Amino acid sequence: MSAIDDFHFSCTRTAAPVLAAAFATVLTTGAPAAETVLLEAGAPARALVPSSANGGDALGDSWKGLADPANIGDWLSGTTGVGYEQSSGYDAHIGLPVDAAFENVASVFARIPFTVDAEALPLFQRLTLQMQYDDGFAAWINGVPVISANAPAPPLAWDAEATTNHPDSSALDFSEFDLSAALGALDAGENILA
Repeated sequence: MSAIDDFHFSCTRTAAPVLAAAFATVLTTGAPAAETVLLEAGAPARALVPSSANGGDALGDSWKGLADPANIGDWLSGTTGVGYEQSSGYDAHIGLPVDAAFENVASVFARIPFTVDAEALPLFQRLTLQMQYDDGFAAWINGVPVISANAPAPPLAWDAEATTNHPDSSALDFSEFDLSAALGALDAGENILA
């Protein structure tokens, strides 16, 4: 693994476009399809390379929800993509470097806040995550598991590793994941993609 990179997160809804949402197709009556972006590459993020020393090994699922975990003071701040570079040319895609992951464990916990407009939420019809990743990831919205790629079967250990390689040649391409079944995990107001 060299980097857990950027993502584009979107919702499809009916009606006119509202505020910000993620990568999605918005279907409107009498108007062309539109897209509302909830999160874009370069969004503010927090990350933790979990260990016994920083309490990451004892967090369980608490870091995946809306409330800050007890050890939030130990988390790094930056922007997405979250990852590290060893030799694959990902430097320009990393906004929150976590070099300790390469030295210690393969896992990195990331928390990316985003807001959903209360008036727009009932209009969402589709939710899509576009993700650049190397080698795997698991994602939650407000603590609800929504998608994973090359991740071990749940429950994931704090030091879990990808189950297979995602080639470096594919890591810079956005993979699209349909999260429409997880629309119910979204809240009006503040949300967390973890």
